[in-house]
Amino acid sequence: MATIMEDFFIAGQKVPPGRYQLLGSHRDICLEREDTLPPSLDGRVAVYIQHQPTWAELKSSSRHGARTG
Repeated sequence: MATIMEDFFIAGQKVPPGRYQLLGSHRDICLEREDTLPPSLDGRVAVYIQHQPTWAELKSSSRHGARTG
């Protein structure tokens, strides 16, 4: 069972590929491979949450990945 703190990530933490949003901001970070999350650059502790795609985003990405013959 996951705890709430497992859903949050801080700057400098190594995370798996994916999209992350800086809490309290509209800043999105997209990592294509495992990497560390960047600092906020404003002196505050940067806390991120992993972006979970909506059904519309998933549907759209499946259309773009489909091959036509």
